[in-house]
Amino acid sequence: MRYDEAVVDRVRNDPLKELPRICEEAMQAVQPSGGWNARSHAILVEAYAFLMSLDDAGLVPGGFAGKGTIQVVGNHSNEGQQIAALLGALATKFRQQTETLQFESIKAQYAAALGKAFSFEFSQGDLDRVQALINELRKLLTETPGFEDSHRRRLLLRLERLQAELHKRMSDLDHFWGLVGDAGVALGKLGENAKPLVDRFAEIVNIVWRTQAKAEELPSGASLPQLGHDTSVRLPPQDKT
Repeated sequence: MRYDEAVVDRVRNDPLKELPRICEEAMQAVQPSGGWNARSHAILVEAYAFLMSLDDAGLVPGGFAGKGTIQVVGNHSNEGQQIAALLGALATKFRQQTETLQFESIKAQYAAALGKAFSFEFSQGDLDRVQALINELRKLLTETPGFEDSHRRRLLLRLERLQAELHKRMSDLDHFWGLVGDAGVALGKLGENAKPLVDRFAEIVNIVWRTQAKAEELPSGASLPQLGHDTSVRLPPQDKT
């Protein structure tokens, strides 16, 4: 197999960087052949099958629009042209998604730096921990059974956006508070099986709360409020050290 567990891990950790590379490397591998021979056909078919498997695992942001549309029956020329065209379209789509996220990230950085909006500042340790937790959540989402594919993709895309927006100084933290709802939905769908996910959602929320409380000049050690008489997601106690 051309794609081993190391490739899967890279896709899991940074899908919008790795997916275009997979598409482009497959297309580049067949260009020198000058035709659709058995070798070039095999390379394209394996890339196509790998991308479909990644999509089944929820690792393709936005889904795989061309999934299953090409029937692989051994017609090298016809299938090669179709798969190459599809890989080219997917590579373009992934690049555009990356550029959109980068643009939003740059805007957010300038907004915080210029004081256009109230800014929040993470410590380097908290920033590194949130990054690590997002990576852990992405892996858990792909490995935990019980999620509908569409729900899994939405959560993975949210994490991708959060990671792209995460910087030491941020103009707002609104997107991070949506994780409370995500944790509640996961708990409702999976019950006790959701605990590893909920624990990580909760740790991110607690870090965000500490950062916001500090910026708002709340008393040291202020606890994250529990709203309402009952909550489906119980966040762990605050670390007051």
